[in-house]
Amino acid sequence: MDTLQSRLDAEFLLSHMCSVKFKEWIVVLATLLRRTEVLFDLFQRDMRLWKAYSVTLQSHPAFSEYHDLLDGLEKRLSSVVNSQEK
Repeated sequence: MDTLQSRLDAEFLLSHMCSVKFKEWIVVLATLLRRTEVLFDLFQRDMRLWKAYSVTLQSHPAFSEYHDLLDGLEKRLSSVVNSQEK
């Protein structure tokens, strides 16, 4: 029950951070909650933030559990960038 309540609290906090546009907290919470749709929406509008995020997750062994999340985001973002270039 504590895990569920913690997750609900984190989801609530994420929605609040999205409403006030605190990008740093949005990125942290969305990563922990593995909310790819939130991260995708944020990164497709700010590729510099995406590059910093990607480099950070790749450079620290402690973040290896998020590499699948990173790979999925990279594929989605690269398809958007490629379609915009056409």
